[in-house]
Amino acid sequence: MTQLQLLPKSLDEQYQLWRDTQHGITVYTEAKRRALFIKSKGVRHIGIKFILESIRWDRLCQTGMDDTGYKINNNIASRLSRDIMQHTPELIGYFETRALR
Repeated sequence: MTQLQLLPKSLDEQYQLWRDTQHGITVYTEAKRRALFIKSKGVRHIGIKFILESIRWDRLCQTGMDDTGYKINNNIASRLSRDIMQHTPELIGYFETRALR
């Protein structure tokens, strides 16, 4: 599924469609792992975009430019942070969030 196929849906629907893909599962798992690691180092709060940028950077350094469609759309960041906090009790309230539009 490409990101263009996700666009006509609401942001919540876009997120859930992406989250159910292999890329979504991989990013969710890695973002959660990094958040738990950063929290274990004493960082009290962090923005999800910091973690997403670190995942992007590591992927670029490991694999180079990727033409296979592996992307992390910034539009899903707010939903990803809430999803992680909802399913990981030790991360409740950890990410900085704003009201959803």
